[in-house]
Amino acid sequence: MTGVQTCALPIYRNRTRLKLTADGKIGYFAAESHKLIEIGSCPILSPEINSFLPRLKSEPALQTPSPGETPSPGEVEIYLDPEGSVQCSFISSSRKVALSFSQVNHRVNSLLKEKIYALVTDFSRKNKPPVIMDLYCGDGNLSLHLSGIAGSIRGWDLSAAAIRKARQTVRKLGLQNVVYKRSDVGRALAEIERSGRSAQIMIADPPRRGLKGIIPAIISL
Repeated sequence: MTGVQTCALPIYRNRTRLKLTADGKIGYFAAESHKLIEIGSCPILSPEINSFLPRLKSEPALQTPSPGETPSPGEVEIYLDPEGSVQCSFISSSRKVALSFSQVNHRVNSLLKEKIYALVTDFSRKNKPPVIMDLYCGDGNLSLHLSGIAGSIRGWDLSAAAIRKARQTVRKLGLQNVVYKRSDVGRALAEIERSGRSAQIMIADPPRRGLKGIIPAIISL
């Protein structure tokens, strides 16, 4: 079994989600509790995000949407994009505006994509260009770069923001063999099984709960 070399640096996260209290305090909850541990920086976050933390309270994304509204407890999602720009989004019970999912480390993500590309390239040399299914595809992170060596790529994800971004990239690049759809992955697999379609390669980047509940459907394909 081969693996992907990981980053040995202690500073590795380009993404985090912090708790925000109604009185403007920012931090993480203590283990197994709702006690907020306020922070000014985090040793495993990128320097860019740590530099951004003191400015959080003045960020437009964290301001109340209308005059006189009382801030509600929630979360702040912060992301350092590949171009080095810090983005943030406020998430609460009344304002659910979250960033689409992305890997927490750009270097490890690049290594993972390189490994996938090498495996698919090796398959393509021995067989015809494969049909690829990308489960929990997000914005196409793990499959878009395979379009040149794939017969076709189909991806599914429940995130409207992620699918919108994936489709924008497909249009921008003029890709004819790539389609991303907003759908529950389990429901999509059931429809694929009923239609009799199959794939030679399947990619999955599931949420924290993993592939629980859909493994039988994957095996049946």
